[in-house]
Amino acid sequence: MNRHNQLMKCCSKELGQWDLLMEFGKTKGHANPFLVLESAWRVPEWQSMKEALAQVEVNFPESIAYKLNLYRGYIAICHPDEQHLNMVDKLVEHSTTQAIRQWRRLPPVISQQHIPLLQAAQQIMELQEAAQIHTGLQPPNVGTIDQSA
Repeated sequence: MNRHNQLMKCCSKELGQWDLLMEFGKTKGHANPFLVLESAWRVPEWQSMKEALAQVEVNFPESIAYKLNLYRGYIAICHPDEQHLNMVDKLVEHSTTQAIRQWRRLPPVISQQHIPLLQAAQQIMELQEAAQIHTGLQPPNVGTIDQSA
């Protein structure tokens, strides 16, 4: 990727222009399913995210395994045709385990390298809370939401 594209990508992330980033990730010649994954859940474009996840799952570095389970969790909650709330707890558990494994590989002194994993930990917690709320709002569960959460 040339310097101009890298700068555009960085600036778009900082400005929260996720729709622009997703379109850039889908562009022929610049196709980047990782970028589509990173931006699709923020737009939200669940079908695009599902397709990008299928592409990435074929060949991905171990260092991002926690992200893939996080994205699977987003799809399990939010994709209108793929709602599998019963899977979210397992995905949260896998994502947590994988993020901890990555954390242990980092140096003991906290540095810039730790920031993505700290952000991931927050996202994992938010996914877990979203699943609890979503489950509580399902018709048979309305009025029985666990107040201790």
